[in-house]
Amino acid sequence: MNSSTINIIQAKKLGINELYLTYRGIGDNIILYSAAYNYFLKTGKNILLSMSEDIKELFTEMDYAYFIDGFSCDDISLSGNSLYGTNVTKLFDISNFDINPIFISSSSIKELMNGTGQNLTLWPNKHMLAIYCERLGLSGKIDICPQIILTEEEKKYGKFFKKNQISIMSYGLQKYKTWPLEKTQELVNKLKKQYNFVQIGQASDPKIKGTLDKRGQKSLRNVASILHNSDLFVGGIGGLEHLSRSVNCRAVIAHSSGEPFVSSYDCNINVEPHDACNICALNLRDPQHQICYNSYSCINNISVDDMIEAIYKQMYKVRQNIPLEIATIEIIPDKSVWMNDYYAMYRTMHNPDSTMTRLEKKLNIFYFFLDKFKKFTPAKLIYKIIRKIFNIIKYIYKRTIPFIFSIEKEGY
Repeated sequence: MNSSTINIIQAKKLGINELYLTYRGIGDNIILYSAAYNYFLKTGKNILLSMSEDIKELFTEMDYAYFIDGFSCDDISLSGNSLYGTNVTKLFDISNFDINPIFISSSSIKELMNGTGQNLTLWPNKHMLAIYCERLGLSGKIDICPQIILTEEEKKYGKFFKKNQISIMSYGLQKYKTWPLEKTQELVNKLKKQYNFVQIGQASDPKIKGTLDKRGQKSLRNVASILHNSDLFVGGIGGLEHLSRSVNCRAVIAHSSGEPFVSSYDCNINVEPHDACNICALNLRDPQHQICYNSYSCINNISVDDMIEAIYKQMYKVRQNIPLEIATIEIIPDKSVWMNDYYAMYRTMHNPDSTMTRLEKKLNIFYFFLDKFKKFTPAKLIYKIIRKIFNIIKYIYKRTIPFIFSIEKEGY
């Protein structure tokens, strides 16, 4: 089976009038295709999707959705202002053919009470795959189990050790998803005589000593093949978490308390931090875009010993050939409309405390020069006074910011 790429005219001939897309992330698009797969199971119809080429290749052996030719989510990237530039032409070209582009997100929106017309994004109250299916208008029960099909030739790649092969990563796309490198290294040092570690991830990720280096694979399908041939994946929240589940590889996830368990799978073990705040998971802050005042305790406080204990538990299940556990969730239709979710995200106030951040950067420059003259008593005194005042302001700000936005937490 092969996923088909079709153009707008072909889509119209097939009676398709909607084009679905989501964020640029690997995990987001694995979830989107999994939702399309559930749509096919329930309706017998293929929906039309937009993805970038490197992610789209993950689904080349599957035939449960169509891909649009000549348009991808990159054309309306949230990271830039392309909606107000030339790329917006492509968006309206599609609309002119009576095909409605529909942006899907698992997040919900809370409008700020400050009269600016801006929003905050909130975590979903169930697994993101369930939300994506609801946003496609589906109902009933679904299994939380994304899938990617590998060819027999691909399955031969990635088996580097006869047994006890563990894939591991060293870096996440956000700080709150990145378990400290020194802890990852300590884990490998303690277990490398028992297990064979294979490092996957981007070529720029920090190297973990004592691992077989397979960073910077030429394609995501190669990474999927390595995970398929691994007994276990060890890493943080993110795309590789979804990719490992898609090829039936158990995982031990260093699960930041910065977000709730909206991307977790029943066959994985989520290791949580000790003595960490969870104000981000309660929708009181945005860990992806707002600075952290608690030293990322949500991920840094996950202990090596807890991770090792989880690895032992998972490897026992692997040795016993215990089938992977699958959650089933009831969903209620809540269909997305056009690009409404996208525009709502575009108006999101990602960093309400940017003023504080800019002030701190300017003060740091001032401190740098002032530090050169600290040996002079007046300058030293000025330095101490300014630093003390700023730290007091920063402390008050840190304690009060969660309550500024009057967010309703019902259901979260």
